[in-house]
Amino acid sequence: MDTLRFFAALLATLALPSLRAHEVSLDAVVLRYLAARTYCESGKWFYPLTGEVRFSLCADHDDRFRFVQHAGEPSEEVFWASRHKVHWYRRDTRAYEERPRHAAQMEGFSVGRAPAATSRLLRETWGRGGGIDGLAPLGGFAPNPELSTTLHAVFARSDPQLGFREHLWVRRADGAMVRYEQMSGTAVRHFVELGTVQIDRPLRPADLTFTPPALQRFSPRNNPAVFFAGLLVLAAAGGAVAWAWAFARAGDGARVLRVRSLLWR
Repeated sequence: MDTLRFFAALLATLALPSLRAHEVSLDAVVLRYLAARTYCESGKWFYPLTGEVRFSLCADHDDRFRFVQHAGEPSEEVFWASRHKVHWYRRDTRAYEERPRHAAQMEGFSVGRAPAATSRLLRETWGRGGGIDGLAPLGGFAPNPELSTTLHAVFARSDPQLGFREHLWVRRADGAMVRYEQMSGTAVRHFVELGTVQIDRPLRPADLTFTPPALQRFSPRNNPAVFFAGLLVLAAAGGAVAWAWAFARAGDGARVLRVRSLLWR
Protein backbone atom coordinates (compact mmCIF):
# COMPACT_ATOMS: atom_id res chain seq x y z
CA MET A 1 0.00 0.00 0.00
CA ASP A 2 2.84 2.40 0.85
CA THR A 3 4.46 1.61 -2.51
CA LEU A 4 1.23 2.44 -4.36
CA ARG A 5 0.92 5.72 -2.48
CA PHE A 6 4.52 6.58 -3.37
CA PHE A 7 3.99 6.00 -7.08
CA ALA A 8 0.67 7.92 -7.01
CA ALA A 9 2.38 10.90 -5.40
CA LEU A 10 5.24 10.67 -7.90
CA LEU A 11 2.86 10.61 -10.87
CA ALA A 12 0.93 13.58 -9.48
CA THR A 13 4.16 15.53 -9.07
CA LEU A 14 5.26 14.72 -12.63
CA ALA A 15 1.84 15.71 -13.97
CA LEU A 16 1.91 19.23 -12.50
CA PRO A 17 4.19 20.79 -15.14
CA SER A 18 2.13 19.33 -17.97
CA LEU A 19 -1.11 20.49 -16.32
CA ARG A 20 0.29 24.01 -15.96
CA ALA A 21 1.37 23.96 -19.58
CA HIS A 22 -1.98 22.63 -20.79
CA GLU A 23 -3.41 25.11 -23.26
CA VAL A 24 -7.03 26.22 -22.98
CA SER A 25 -8.62 27.31 -26.25
CA LEU A 26 -10.64 30.45 -25.62
CA ASP A 27 -12.46 29.94 -28.91
CA ALA A 28 -13.58 26.47 -27.79
CA VAL A 29 -14.72 27.87 -24.44
CA VAL A 30 -16.89 30.52 -26.09
CA LEU A 31 -18.34 28.03 -28.56
CA ARG A 32 -19.43 25.87 -25.62
CA TYR A 33 -21.12 28.90 -24.05
CA LEU A 34 -22.89 29.69 -27.31
CA ALA A 35 -24.22 26.14 -27.60
CA ALA A 36 -25.62 26.06 -24.05
CA ARG A 37 -29.40 25.70 -23.69
CA THR A 38 -29.37 27.14 -20.16
CA TYR A 39 -26.88 29.25 -18.24
CA CYS A 40 -26.57 30.36 -14.60
CA GLU A 41 -23.91 32.32 -12.73
CA SER A 42 -23.53 34.07 -9.38
CA GLY A 43 -20.80 36.18 -7.87
CA LYS A 44 -19.92 39.84 -7.43
CA TRP A 45 -18.70 42.82 -9.38
CA PHE A 46 -16.77 45.87 -8.26
CA TYR A 47 -16.73 49.50 -9.38
CA PRO A 48 -15.18 52.30 -7.33
CA LEU A 49 -18.49 54.18 -7.16
CA THR A 50 -20.63 51.20 -6.13
CA GLY A 51 -18.19 48.99 -4.26
CA GLU A 52 -18.82 45.26 -4.38
CA VAL A 53 -22.26 44.20 -5.56
CA ARG A 54 -23.41 40.59 -5.26
CA PHE A 55 -25.61 39.20 -8.01
CA SER A 56 -27.02 36.05 -9.57
CA LEU A 57 -28.71 35.20 -12.85
CA CYS A 58 -30.20 32.32 -14.80
CA ALA A 59 -31.29 32.27 -18.45
CA ASP A 60 -33.08 29.78 -20.67
CA HIS A 61 -32.93 29.28 -24.44
CA ASP A 62 -36.50 30.62 -24.80
CA ASP A 63 -35.37 34.14 -23.78
CA ARG A 64 -36.64 33.92 -20.21
CA PHE A 65 -34.21 35.00 -17.51
CA ARG A 66 -33.95 36.34 -13.97
CA PHE A 67 -31.24 38.69 -12.76
CA VAL A 68 -30.78 39.72 -9.10
CA GLN A 69 -28.39 42.43 -7.93
CA HIS A 70 -27.58 43.52 -4.38
CA ALA A 71 -28.63 39.98 -3.56
CA GLY A 72 -29.67 39.48 0.07
CA GLU A 73 -29.61 43.24 0.87
CA PRO A 74 -32.56 45.58 1.59
CA SER A 75 -31.88 47.28 -1.76
CA GLU A 76 -32.12 43.99 -3.67
CA GLU A 77 -33.40 44.40 -7.22
CA VAL A 78 -34.90 41.64 -9.34
CA PHE A 79 -35.15 41.93 -13.12
CA TRP A 80 -36.87 39.06 -14.94
CA ALA A 81 -38.36 38.38 -18.34
CA SER A 82 -41.27 36.28 -19.49
CA ARG A 83 -41.95 35.53 -23.14
CA HIS A 84 -43.87 38.79 -23.61
CA LYS A 85 -42.79 41.24 -20.90
CA VAL A 86 -39.92 42.24 -18.64
CA HIS A 87 -40.41 43.08 -14.98
CA TRP A 88 -38.43 44.94 -12.32
CA TYR A 89 -38.91 45.00 -8.54
CA ARG A 90 -36.93 46.64 -5.72
CA ARG A 91 -37.47 45.38 -2.18
CA ASP A 92 -36.80 48.42 0.01
CA THR A 93 -38.94 50.86 -1.99
CA ARG A 94 -41.39 48.16 -3.11
CA ALA A 95 -41.29 49.70 -6.57
CA TYR A 96 -42.47 47.57 -9.46
CA GLU A 97 -42.36 48.15 -13.23
CA GLU A 98 -43.62 46.14 -16.17
CA ARG A 99 -42.40 46.85 -19.70
CA PRO A 100 -42.64 45.39 -23.22
CA ARG A 101 -40.32 42.48 -23.94
CA HIS A 102 -37.93 44.52 -26.10
CA ALA A 103 -37.06 46.67 -23.06
CA ALA A 104 -34.65 43.94 -21.97
CA GLN A 105 -32.32 45.02 -24.74
CA MET A 106 -32.24 48.56 -23.32
CA GLU A 107 -31.08 47.11 -19.99
CA GLY A 108 -28.14 45.42 -21.70
CA PHE A 109 -29.69 41.94 -21.80
CA SER A 110 -29.59 40.27 -25.19
CA VAL A 111 -32.82 39.10 -26.78
CA GLY A 112 -33.01 36.18 -29.21
CA ARG A 113 -29.44 35.09 -28.51
CA ALA A 114 -27.69 32.40 -26.53
CA PRO A 115 -28.62 32.20 -22.82
CA ALA A 116 -24.98 32.87 -21.93
CA ALA A 117 -25.35 36.29 -23.58
CA THR A 118 -26.89 37.42 -20.28
CA SER A 119 -23.61 36.71 -18.45
CA ARG A 120 -22.46 39.73 -16.47
CA LEU A 121 -18.86 38.67 -16.92
CA LEU A 122 -19.11 38.31 -20.68
CA ARG A 123 -20.98 41.59 -21.08
CA GLU A 124 -18.09 43.35 -19.36
CA THR A 125 -15.71 42.18 -22.08
CA TRP A 126 -17.50 44.06 -24.86
CA GLY A 127 -19.69 46.68 -23.20
CA ARG A 128 -23.15 46.82 -21.73
CA GLY A 129 -25.16 46.54 -24.93
CA GLY A 130 -23.26 43.74 -26.67
CA GLY A 131 -23.85 40.09 -27.29
CA ILE A 132 -21.91 36.97 -28.11
CA ASP A 133 -23.10 36.12 -31.59
CA GLY A 134 -19.55 35.09 -32.43
CA LEU A 135 -16.01 35.11 -31.14
CA ALA A 136 -15.28 38.75 -31.97
CA PRO A 137 -16.13 40.15 -28.49
CA LEU A 138 -13.26 38.13 -27.00
CA GLY A 139 -10.87 38.95 -29.82
CA GLY A 140 -7.46 40.23 -28.79
CA PHE A 141 -7.14 38.07 -25.67
CA ALA A 142 -3.92 36.08 -25.65
CA PRO A 143 -2.60 33.51 -23.15
CA ASN A 144 -0.67 35.02 -20.24
CA PRO A 145 1.75 32.38 -18.86
CA GLU A 146 2.88 34.63 -15.99
CA LEU A 147 -0.59 34.82 -14.43
CA SER A 148 -1.75 31.31 -15.38
CA THR A 149 -1.72 28.56 -12.76
CA THR A 150 -2.51 24.87 -12.56
CA LEU A 151 -6.12 25.80 -11.78
CA HIS A 152 -6.70 28.70 -14.17
CA ALA A 153 -5.61 29.73 -17.62
CA VAL A 154 -5.38 33.52 -17.78
CA PHE A 155 -5.79 35.55 -20.96
CA ALA A 156 -4.84 39.20 -21.37
CA ARG A 157 -5.35 42.04 -23.80
CA SER A 158 -4.55 45.75 -23.70
CA ASP A 159 -5.77 48.93 -25.30
CA PRO A 160 -2.90 51.45 -25.58
CA GLN A 161 -5.27 54.24 -26.63
CA LEU A 162 -7.51 53.87 -23.57
CA GLY A 163 -4.59 53.00 -21.33
CA PHE A 164 -5.88 49.90 -19.55
CA ARG A 165 -5.32 46.14 -19.54
CA GLU A 166 -7.83 43.32 -19.23
CA HIS A 167 -7.44 39.86 -17.74
CA LEU A 168 -9.78 36.89 -18.13
CA TRP A 169 -9.55 33.77 -15.91
CA VAL A 170 -10.74 30.41 -17.29
CA ARG A 171 -11.00 27.46 -14.93
CA ARG A 172 -9.11 24.53 -16.42
CA ALA A 173 -11.26 21.84 -14.82
CA ASP A 174 -14.47 22.73 -16.66
CA GLY A 175 -13.64 25.61 -19.02
CA ALA A 176 -15.73 28.12 -17.06
CA MET A 177 -14.85 31.81 -17.29
CA VAL A 178 -14.74 32.85 -13.64
CA ARG A 179 -13.08 36.28 -13.42
CA TYR A 180 -12.65 39.39 -15.55
CA GLU A 181 -10.75 42.46 -14.46
CA GLN A 182 -9.74 45.76 -15.99
CA MET A 183 -6.57 47.39 -14.74
CA SER A 184 -5.00 50.81 -15.01
CA GLY A 185 -1.35 50.60 -14.04
CA THR A 186 -1.31 48.36 -10.98
CA ALA A 187 -4.81 49.34 -9.82
CA VAL A 188 -7.92 47.28 -10.54
CA ARG A 189 -10.51 49.60 -12.09
CA HIS A 190 -13.31 47.07 -11.88
CA PHE A 191 -13.86 43.32 -11.93
CA VAL A 192 -16.47 40.57 -12.12
CA GLU A 193 -15.79 37.42 -10.12
CA LEU A 194 -18.01 34.35 -10.29
CA GLY A 195 -18.45 31.85 -7.49
CA THR A 196 -20.67 29.51 -9.49
CA VAL A 197 -21.06 28.87 -13.21
CA GLN A 198 -23.61 26.30 -14.41
CA ILE A 199 -24.04 25.40 -18.07
CA ASP A 200 -26.97 23.29 -19.29
CA ARG A 201 -28.38 22.76 -15.81
CA PRO A 202 -32.11 21.93 -15.79
CA LEU A 203 -33.92 25.04 -14.59
CA ARG A 204 -36.96 25.25 -12.33
CA PRO A 205 -39.65 27.96 -12.63
CA ALA A 206 -38.20 29.61 -9.51
CA ASP A 207 -34.89 30.10 -11.35
CA LEU A 208 -36.53 32.26 -14.02
CA THR A 209 -39.43 34.08 -12.35
CA PHE A 210 -40.24 36.21 -9.35
CA THR A 211 -43.58 37.03 -7.70
CA PRO A 212 -43.69 40.49 -6.08
CA PRO A 213 -46.33 41.28 -3.45
CA ALA A 214 -49.72 41.73 -5.11
CA LEU A 215 -50.32 45.12 -3.42
CA GLN A 216 -47.16 46.48 -5.03
CA ARG A 217 -47.63 44.82 -8.40
CA PHE A 218 -51.16 46.17 -8.82
CA SER A 219 -50.84 49.50 -6.96
CA PRO A 220 -52.02 52.77 -8.60
CA ARG A 221 -48.39 53.78 -9.02
CA ASN A 222 -47.08 50.58 -10.57
CA ASN A 223 -50.10 49.38 -12.54
CA PRO A 224 -52.87 52.00 -12.56
CA ALA A 225 -55.00 50.32 -15.25
CA VAL A 226 -55.29 47.06 -13.32
CA PHE A 227 -55.70 48.92 -10.00
CA PHE A 228 -58.68 51.02 -11.12
CA ALA A 229 -60.23 48.10 -12.99
CA GLY A 230 -60.01 46.16 -9.74
CA LEU A 231 -61.71 49.00 -7.88
CA LEU A 232 -64.60 48.94 -10.36
CA VAL A 233 -64.97 45.19 -9.96
CA LEU A 234 -64.91 45.50 -6.16
CA ALA A 235 -67.48 48.34 -6.27
CA ALA A 236 -69.79 46.28 -8.47
CA ALA A 237 -69.41 43.24 -6.26
CA GLY A 238 -69.97 45.33 -3.13
CA GLY A 239 -73.10 46.88 -4.62
CA ALA A 240 -74.50 43.50 -5.57
CA VAL A 241 -73.92 42.20 -2.04
CA ALA A 242 -75.46 45.33 -0.45
CA TRP A 243 -78.62 45.19 -2.56
CA ALA A 244 -78.97 41.46 -1.99
CA TRP A 245 -78.77 42.09 1.76
CA ALA A 246 -81.33 44.90 1.48
CA PHE A 247 -83.78 42.67 -0.37
CA ALA A 248 -83.27 39.90 2.15
CA ARG A 249 -83.91 42.26 5.11
CA ALA A 250 -86.90 44.04 3.62
CA GLY A 251 -90.24 42.36 3.73
CA ASP A 252 -91.47 44.36 0.74
CA GLY A 253 -89.17 44.10 -2.31
CA ALA A 254 -91.14 46.81 -4.12
CA ARG A 255 -90.13 49.34 -1.50
CA VAL A 256 -86.44 48.54 -2.02
CA LEU A 257 -86.89 48.96 -5.77
CA ARG A 258 -88.48 52.39 -5.23
CA VAL A 259 -85.57 53.47 -3.03
CA ARG A 260 -83.05 52.24 -5.57
CA SER A 261 -84.81 54.07 -8.40
CA LEU A 262 -84.67 57.29 -6.38
CA LEU A 263 -80.93 56.86 -5.77
CA TRP A 264 -80.18 56.23 -9.45
CA ARG A 265 -82.06 59.28 -10.76
